[in-house]
Amino acid sequence: MPQTLAGVFDEAFDLYKRHFALLAMIVAVSFIPTEILRNIIVAVWLHPLDAHLSGAANANTDSLVLLRIGQFFLGEPRSTWPGFLAILVFIFLSAPVSIAVSDLYFGRSTTVRDCYRRCRSYLLPMMWGYCQVALISIGVLFVGILVILMIAGVVASIFFTADLPEVAGIFFMGLMVLPYFFCCGIFARSFLFVTPLTILEGLPASYVPYRNNQLVGKKRFWRSWAAAVGLPIILACFLAIFNFATDSLLNVLHLPSIVYFIAISARGTGIYFLLAPYGTIFLTLLYYDYRVRREGFDVRLLSLATPETALDKGAES
Repeated sequence: MPQTLAGVFDEAFDLYKRHFALLAMIVAVSFIPTEILRNIIVAVWLHPLDAHLSGAANANTDSLVLLRIGQFFLGEPRSTWPGFLAILVFIFLSAPVSIAVSDLYFGRSTTVRDCYRRCRSYLLPMMWGYCQVALISIGVLFVGILVILMIAGVVASIFFTADLPEVAGIFFMGLMVLPYFFCCGIFARSFLFVTPLTILEGLPASYVPYRNNQLVGKKRFWRSWAAAVGLPIILACFLAIFNFATDSLLNVLHLPSIVYFIAISARGTGIYFLLAPYGTIFLTLLYYDYRVRREGFDVRLLSLATPETALDKGAES
């Protein structure tokens, strides 16, 4: 049956809770080895380099650039940034997790090995679909920030002339969220279901925007936009709460620097390990909810599962 957006969020959490062992194993197979390797590189290279540059009076510019590039790709434990490579792993993991959620949705038994085996043929179209998302988002953010800076400059001069700097600051912060909302609108319209459409339907990446737009339609656009806006915010709130709690605990313990670094790294690995499947679970369930709403998907499944329909019985009598 069709559900509200809050109902899909709740069902995703409930499915994750009931099948945590299976979903956690799917994530662990790829995520844990890459996290171990990433944390070793950070501990052996980036962390000592950061400590050296922080203590230097005149830090070398080339070393600073190298440090920032390394932190961008490998992450920075203290800032909770997982790193670009970790984000690629999360995208890759969405494929087997989506297959597992689909099997659980239909009441079929599944295994970790089977989920990985079945997604192999569709990984390249899925990754290309997310490349399109990244390129469009970067373009929209770049143009949006330029436009906002021009508008903000004009408006700020007016407010400062009127001796209202606080109002100018609030107005500027409000403008800065507009590119995010606009990107979420594009994502909701054309790319919300990249993983389900490429992995579960086997569509090429070039056909994803059309099929996504077909499922979302005009009636469900604002619902989809709310999902695209709300899902990152919900995950960010969980992350912020967990980080605040662990930071408070670690500050009380007064651990040595090396132990503190290990604890911070383990914290990042643990929270991303727990949060990684939830977004895919939610979007896969929302995908089936939209198919139910638009295509009567549950009615067709019921007719396939029932060998003898009411119409057949009437014909026999």
